[in-house]
Order: sequence, then C-alpha cells, then structure tokens
Amino acid sequence: ATEVDRGSADPKVNRHEADMLVRLVRAFENAYRDTDRPVLAGDVGIITPYRAQIAYVRRQLEAAGLHPDDYTVDTVERYQGSAKRIILLSLCTNEVHQMDRLAQLSDEGVDRKLNVAMTRAREHLVLVGCPDILRHNDVYARLLDHVKTPVAPTCN
Repeated sequence: ATEVDRGSADPKVNRHEADMLVRLVRAFENAYRDTDRPVLAGDVGIITPYRAQIAYVRRQLEAAGLHPDDYTVDTVERYQGSAKRIILLSLCTNEVHQMDRLAQLSDEGVDRKLNVAMTRAREHLVLVGCPDILRHNDVYARLLDHVKTPVAPTCN
C-alpha cells in the first residue's frame, strides 16, 4: 500500500509507488541471491498504466544503481502474450477519476486489463497502489478484500 503522490505535478506519476518498486526489486534479488534460482535479468516485469510512470520507474531503477534494461517496464497492453517470473503491478492511482480508465470490464464483468496483468506472473505477483483510491472500484475493492495488504499510511 502506498500514498497518493500529492507532490508530483503529473497525476500519472506516483513517486511513492516507484520507490516501493525499487525496494521490491532489491528484496526479491536479495531473497533469491543465495539460492539455486537467483533473480536474473529479464525475470522481473513491472506493469503500470502510464508512460510517465514507466519513465519515472526506469529513472528510479537507474538512480538506485540497477540497470533499467534488466527489467521490462511497460503497459499491460504490451505484456499480452508474455510472462515473467515476478510481476510488480504499479497501479499508479493518485485521483479517484483514474479508476475509470484503469478498470475495463468485459460483458462478463471481468476486468480485462487486471486479468492480463495478473496472469503475466509465473511465480510472484505484487500489486502496488493506494487502497483508498482503488476501493472506489468494485473489482479492485473485492480484490483487496482477498489479499493481504501490509500496514501503511493512509492515502488521504
């Protein structure tokens, strides 16, 4: 869980989420470092809905001493047909109205983009976002009710 990024001039960037993504990449790399399955270049995919967030995440990876090209940072549309060992999904929600574009329900009531994003993960899936914003959508509210969310500051 992250906070709304009120300090960014662009609502399509959430610096808190980008920072958490870098911490998650490091955590996965550290957790698997001394195993027979270390995290290798190409194992981690980062999905986020906005190009501005993609660019910011890539800059943060580089600033943290990580090679951005070792991670596929892209939109869900570009992930169709491919999978990664670890998927980090940055929902990049700073305003409630963003939920209208983020969620796309099919006639059967399935959120197509969320379904594609979640099914790209072979082993691990981590969703990063602001629960207070995400709960404004029924699909995301139900999803949050079924997953464990670490304690974090409120998004107000």
